[in-house]
Amino acid sequence: MPDPPRATALPDFPPQPAGLPWPTADWPVGAPVGPAVLAHVEAAFADGAEAAIGQTSAVLVVQGGRLRLARYGPGIDPAATFPSWSMCKTVLATAIGLLIRDGRLALEEPVARPEWDGPGDRRSELTVLDLLHMKASLRWAEEYSADVESDVVAMLFGPGAADTAAFVAAKPLVGPPGTVYEYSSGTSNLLAWVFGRAFDHDPAAQTAYLRRELFDPIGMRSALPKFDEAGTWIGSTYCFATAEDFARFGLLLLRGGRWEDRDLLPPGYVDALRTPQTDVHDEGWGYGRHTWTRPEAGGFFACRGYQAQYVFLAPASDTMVVRLGVTPEDRKRACAEWAVELLELAAADHG
Repeated sequence: MPDPPRATALPDFPPQPAGLPWPTADWPVGAPVGPAVLAHVEAAFADGAEAAIGQTSAVLVVQGGRLRLARYGPGIDPAATFPSWSMCKTVLATAIGLLIRDGRLALEEPVARPEWDGPGDRRSELTVLDLLHMKASLRWAEEYSADVESDVVAMLFGPGAADTAAFVAAKPLVGPPGTVYEYSSGTSNLLAWVFGRAFDHDPAAQTAYLRRELFDPIGMRSALPKFDEAGTWIGSTYCFATAEDFARFGLLLLRGGRWEDRDLLPPGYVDALRTPQTDVHDEGWGYGRHTWTRPEAGGFFACRGYQAQYVFLAPASDTMVVRLGVTPEDRKRACAEWAVELLELAAADHG
């Protein structure tokens, strides 16, 4: 199954500037940000900011491959690790790309859960690509409120926690396989189960592969994935890392999957991640392959997680913003708007 053509509105990925070292060991430091960017960042840490956008723990601005600003909250050290929450979904999609690169997986490959082997069970038609597109077409409630029934809470913290993929695989179809978009952490954990199948669902083998093929090559040494009791990486939610290491992952995406002198991902793979599906519009965002997109806003794309964890990427200006913290649901939209404005301000600020 060929990749869809890249949307013409998407800007090309910028190369690493000539002579500039990659941040595999340490981040090259750029010129300090200008007063408008600095004021916008400081506003997130000021008295009263928590009531507007939640508690901000870390903000990084990277431009042209250089770290131009790193701001942490009181008592937070740069070596501190943070939860990825759903930013992990894009890390998972990247790991799937590594298996495709190695010839160990194909986009058209069936998911092939054993529960779906019965005659006439159309769930057996689901493919890796369907899962990447969040089109498993399985019934799911992605709710984070104690007031409503929530499949994601039951999967992560309740009866589904021991075997997250089995919990999801038991869900019925709500439409033809591969046709119904539903943002679902369950779908991601089915995809993580497919990833784990290449390693006989051994967490140690999966972790070793991720370190050897992804984390270590880009210097993301703090990265820590978490697995359930069945050996499935909880790829919907859990990859802990420092703010600078999340920025390293962002730079890999911003460079189109290339790091130093090699392509870590297949040609065009990151383009496919950031290419929005034409029939998907989710609260003002587009969705590619386990990656959020805003093609109408200069082609920027993003990793986004619960409580407003963000890695925002603007290829046209070679700019990245990382924001980590704790933001309640009722302030999530305001925090996203703050982060988008920061990205725009930083993109216009060239030191």
